[in-house]
Amino acid sequence: LALANALKRAALIMPRSSRLLLTLKTAAALLPRRTQRRTLFYGWGGFQGEGASALADAVKATDVRVAYLRHGNTEPNEVDFDRTLTKQGRWQAVAAAKSYGLSLRPFLPTALSSEAPRAVETAQIFLEDAGRDVELVTDRSLYDGTMQPEGSAVFREIGYAPLDFYLKDGRANAVLGDYAENAAARVAATLAGFGQCSRRRTLVVVGHAIYLPAAALFAAEALGCDQKGRSQILGCDTQEAEGYLVE
Repeated sequence: LALANALKRAALIMPRSSRLLLTLKTAAALLPRRTQRRTLFYGWGGFQGEGASALADAVKATDVRVAYLRHGNTEPNEVDFDRTLTKQGRWQAVAAAKSYGLSLRPFLPTALSSEAPRAVETAQIFLEDAGRDVELVTDRSLYDGTMQPEGSAVFREIGYAPLDFYLKDGRANAVLGDYAENAAARVAATLAGFGQCSRRRTLVVVGHAIYLPAAALFAAEALGCDQKGRSQILGCDTQEAEGYLVE
């Protein structure tokens, strides 16, 4: 891949792309063709504090890369937590596993997922069809519903959109920052159970739109993301069964 010698980078992983896993310059992401380039918001100060340091230390100690994956297409349900995958959503998880999932192997023996059924099912299908037996650990803090009602109020107004839209609006910054911090703490705690891998492995984390790129951005910045990479992550409108690879 281009610029494969970059030490710290993030890439957008997309099962529908003919180029299934693109690794760009330091902490960069591939902008989907359907997402128009726009002026991004740079007023957010970024992530600081113990959470970022702990995550960076854990990743460096284990030499693990982290793949943040959004769940697949879901059925409507009055109770958000109870939403499940549609047939299309299950297909998306399979397609992701058999495309970029193969490039993420070998996996860490443990993977993380939101407790929401749509995320759990996506993770199970993805890991199974990627051909590896991995223990899936669910965590309530990775479910976006833990950040309600503040997150829902802004989401009803803005809808699915790149992260920079939300940060420019400003009302959800604290909510997204808390989610990213919690996700980072969960990743760091998981990695603490492993020593340095003999082969570089991937920790899979399955979560939700809007919140997922915030978690990925937190990790990328903790590992030394540059401004170009930061702006790319901010500008990506993460679709179903897509995600970010941070290393």
